[in-house]
Amino acid sequence: MDDLELIALLEQVKLADKQAFRKLYELLYPQLLRFLARNTNSVDDAEDLLNEVMFAVWRGAANFRGESRVRTWVTGIAKIMAKRWYIRHKSRHNQENNLEDITLLVDDVSGWQESESLAMCISRLPAEQQEALKLAYYYGYSCAEIAELTQCPAGTVKTRLYHARRKLRQLFQPHTLH
Repeated sequence: MDDLELIALLEQVKLADKQAFRKLYELLYPQLLRFLARNTNSVDDAEDLLNEVMFAVWRGAANFRGESRVRTWVTGIAKIMAKRWYIRHKSRHNQENNLEDITLLVDDVSGWQESESLAMCISRLPAEQQEALKLAYYYGYSCAEIAELTQCPAGTVKTRLYHARRKLRQLFQPHTLH
């Protein structure tokens, strides 16, 4: 379904149309569930959080200004709620940094052997670079989409990714003796 159809559904949701909301929910469900499951490491928690996200969409549909795609707007809501969920559940579940599963970066930098060392090196990056890496490599968002989600220019996203990859290459470079 293209964005114009999603916008039309969201316009109906603004008018408290439950059928339109049900259709919007069904269309966004697969993408949101994957996104939230990656953030919570649990399908059950992701489904609960997805319901909270969609309830926020129901309540906040009038706040959609059309400055981004509907999917990007809803994913932004999900991102905020996932961060809150993570903070609430971090101590209870004793979870480590979500970034340790970013294995797609391995192809980008040679010499990476273990995801634990990858997670350790990523944790040494500034928070903005960690977030950009996660969104780009773990969730597959484009620079333009990351810019919308993080509310910063696409050029800034590209710079963060460049510096993050550069720093990671330095951290994983084999030490040679001269």
